[in-house]
Amino acid sequence: MANNCFLGLYLGPQSLTAVVVEPATGDLQRHAIHFDSCYPSYQTTDGVIIGDDPRVAHVDPRMWIEALDDMLDWLNQKELSRKIGGIGVSAQQHGTVYLNQNFITALSRLERSKPLAVQLKGVFPRHTSPIWMDSSTNKECREITKSLGGDLNVARLTGSAATERFAAPQIRKFWKENPAGYKETTHIALISSFVTSLLVGSPAPVDAGDGFGTNLADI
Repeated sequence: MANNCFLGLYLGPQSLTAVVVEPATGDLQRHAIHFDSCYPSYQTTDGVIIGDDPRVAHVDPRMWIEALDDMLDWLNQKELSRKIGGIGVSAQQHGTVYLNQNFITALSRLERSKPLAVQLKGVFPRHTSPIWMDSSTNKECREITKSLGGDLNVARLTGSAATERFAAPQIRKFWKENPAGYKETTHIALISSFVTSLLVGSPAPVDAGDGFGTNLADI
């Protein structure tokens, strides 16, 4: 491993950033892809789709896929891809990506010669993903709290009181507002596990630190 580089990827609200470190030499390279300027067709402001309701903060996950594709191209252009011995992925903690039964099949058949966005077309029963800035799930939080017997009981079970940006109320809201889309959903990823899935070619598990910010974990 002495001659290898290590890659860190961070998918934030406004950009995808890569840091490549070569321990043997101490060399470090950094590259960021900014969503607003690089992908204007998605019509984001600070990386977020702005709608009529200011409480709603969503992103089209296809934009993240395009950014990952472009980042992989950058690594190839810099002749870094073959040197990478390990990858660490992190992302904005709170956000959910909704995927159908075609997702796992598509992952298992990914080809290097084709863009990820083309190969993953049609895997999203929910076309946008709520992110950590979404505060439109107050009603769902109250429903979860009432069902589980109050804030203290929710916190004892999941580690936190029901919180608007967390995955559980996000998922509940989708189930209520779009039951047909929810029925088509076979896998729900957090943003970090979604990006990791694209890299490993199979559904990735949820990082424990991210998972305890969902109101879904039984502590």
